[in-house]
Amino acid sequence: MSRVSKNQKILIPTGILLGEDSICNLDNERSILLEAIKNSEHLVIYGRRNTGKTSLVTGVGIQAFKKLNKKSIVIFADLLGVLSIDDLEGRFKRGLEKGLSESFPTKTFAKNVVAGLKNLQPKIGLDPNTGKLEFQLEVKSSSGKTTLEQLILEINALSQKIPVLIVLDEFQDLYFVKSGVATLRSALQNLKSNLPIIILGSKKHLLSKIFAIHRAPMAGWGRDLEIPVVETPEYLKSYKTFVNNYFEQCKSNIGTEELKFLVEQMQGVPESINIVCNYLIRTSNEKIFSKNDILNAVINVAEERRGRYEEMFARLKSNERSVLTAIAKNSPVNQIKSKDFLSKVGNVAPTSVLHAARKLEDHAEIYKTEQGFVVAEPLLGVYLREFK
Repeated sequence: MSRVSKNQKILIPTGILLGEDSICNLDNERSILLEAIKNSEHLVIYGRRNTGKTSLVTGVGIQAFKKLNKKSIVIFADLLGVLSIDDLEGRFKRGLEKGLSESFPTKTFAKNVVAGLKNLQPKIGLDPNTGKLEFQLEVKSSSGKTTLEQLILEINALSQKIPVLIVLDEFQDLYFVKSGVATLRSALQNLKSNLPIIILGSKKHLLSKIFAIHRAPMAGWGRDLEIPVVETPEYLKSYKTFVNNYFEQCKSNIGTEELKFLVEQMQGVPESINIVCNYLIRTSNEKIFSKNDILNAVINVAEERRGRYEEMFARLKSNERSVLTAIAKNSPVNQIKSKDFLSKVGNVAPTSVLHAARKLEDHAEIYKTEQGFVVAEPLLGVYLREFK
């Protein structure tokens, strides 16, 4: 860790995609990812939000693919909140445009790469937001195929000339698009078998409906890789070394039991742990942190974020607010429809509670762990528990 100035404290990176040097854990997951890329496998990576899935793929996987293939294209499409097939097509196309632009030194050279693909017409246009020149593609449908199918066919043809990696983030949101998963599955079947595809998702219950259940649209597709929360002794040990590297600048330290306590408070979610650690770095000097210090820090950080949480909370319907608050105060909740939990929600009909819980889960406000349902963002759960 480098210091910028004598008086400036260096904080743990949060809210950004991490590079390989900042990923202090996930050694086993890193090995599986690299093996899959080397062998051109299809991989489904899933886990809770803010556990490092996207950082692992972008900071480790994509960089490894580019090192293996000096001239290559990475097509990265984020499907979070995708609304329609047209939206899906647009995101795929923008992913290809960006991949071409990043892989080649000039727009003209990028145009030459796709020249000869008769249904993929390259051009140089103006970005409407910046006014700068940008590389664009026009996809011409043929033989009655959809734009998405034609785009996939052209990507397949392109992969005959240059290695291609496809990464689809927050894939589960395609579940809400009518015929979205089936359309994409059909299109992906046109790709050659040695083209690696990585799918990422954070809503396990939706991913299971796509990949796992009987007659699921993509049942049997790819290999699974779950990204764990901070939990195992090995993970805790590496994390302790990582955070104390930052604490040492203010002559502070967190012990094994105290870090374990913080991890339990934050349900093992690295981003939330790091946010609390940054609060301790900002506010403490020359201190060995106690569990009480950590608990106070957790509550103070949750209160600092009051504005954003109140704004989110206000956007929920009344029944959803009641269910979310009850889960925060009684988590983990093993059974949403149990008499015990229903009695704690308040004056809400059981069917309304179940409907609200399903909607909260679909929108990733709650998450089902092995122990039961919890508020997906740990600090939000603390805020609701302490201040509602």
